This record gives sequence, structure tokens and C-alpha cells, in this order.
Amino acid sequence: MNGATKVYSIDISEPGDEFQVISKQFPDRLSFVAADCTKEPSIQATVDKIVAEAGSLHGIVCNAGRTNHKSALDFTTEEIESLFAINVRILAYVVRIQIVDKFLAFWILLLC
Repeated sequence: MNGATKVYSIDISEPGDEFQVISKQFPDRLSFVAADCTKEPSIQATVDKIVAEAGSLHGIVCNAGRTNHKSALDFTTEEIESLFAINVRILAYVVRIQIVDKFLAFWILLLC
């Protein structure tokens, strides 16, 4: 956790066993917040909740992603929309909710 006071994991799904193990290694420093990252209001509410709880937010790592293991020619319109919602739009949403003023430092890292 590199000396971080608090780290939040944000996901639509409940965390798995690995999260529980790490959470026990860093008691009271790792928290989970459920959110639908494909919906801008959900991201806004989550950021507001974290700032209210922690007092400030010093960085965000956008590491959400989804894939569909098949030829792109076989994607349905619904699958394309779903993939873009989580893989592309989330970055625009994070910037657009104007969270910069809530940070002491702000950056987005897109991890591939």
C-alpha cells in the first residue's frame, strides 16, 4: 500500500478472497465501495462518499476493464456498448465530474 493511509477499491462486484486477505494485512486501511462505473452519477456519489469519509482524495487509478474473447466482427451492438462503457467512458466520467478541486494531487493512470 506504499504508505497510503487509506485505499478504496471500487467495483460493481463484491470483492473476492484476495481482497479479504489483503484487507486483514492492512486493517482499517483498505475499504470496498460498491459502484457501477458505467454510470456517471454512481462515480460521482462514490467520490463524494470517499471525500466525506477520508477528507480528501490524493489519486485515482482507473483500472476497470472488460473484454470479450471473440472476433470483433462477432460483437453485437450491445456488447460494444458495454465494452465502451467500462473501458472508455469511465475515463471521461472521472474527469468530467470535476473532482480535481477535491484533490491535493490528481492523476489518472490507465493500466493496460
